[in-house]
Amino acid sequence: MRPSTESSADKSSALQIELAQELDVDELEELVNLAYRGGKASVSWKNEHHLVQGPRISKADLKHYISEKDSAIYLCRNESRRILGAVHIEKHADQAHIGMLSVDPDYQNYGIGKKLLLFAGDFAREKLNCREAKMFVFAGREELLAWYQKMGYEATGETMPFFGPESGLRALVENAHFVVVRKNLA
Repeated sequence: MRPSTESSADKSSALQIELAQELDVDELEELVNLAYRGGKASVSWKNEHHLVQGPRISKADLKHYISEKDSAIYLCRNESRRILGAVHIEKHADQAHIGMLSVDPDYQNYGIGKKLLLFAGDFAREKLNCREAKMFVFAGREELLAWYQKMGYEATGETMPFFGPESGLRALVENAHFVVVRKNLA
């Protein structure tokens, strides 16, 4: 169900960002898989269902990320406590890897992704003392890459291979790989 006629700014101000807990795993798994693989978004650059087959995340992966010392998942909740978005932040030396940026397709275009991405960068700089943020974006998602560039990320020219068959994922396009983007946080 699409949010009411409240403006984007009104909706965004009522949102809270908080650290995910293990009790959030079921709802979070559903949200992330819907956002990435659900095919519900009205424009293809907002999900990967046409590029990848298989779940984006498992409950076991989420529990691992939540319990790890240098890893955190932050949630964006509305006033009813429903999870509308999420982002994963993981520290690697002085670099933060930001990923799993997810927004419920019914709540896209309300600034939730932007709010979470800005939060992740600020958190990485202020709490984790990271000088740089890195993200891995599925190649061919030009509109998404353009959005990340608008948010201050730049392509590094580096790529990462797509996951092997043991991951349970299947690329639906040839030459599947990830493009590495970075942002200076200093």
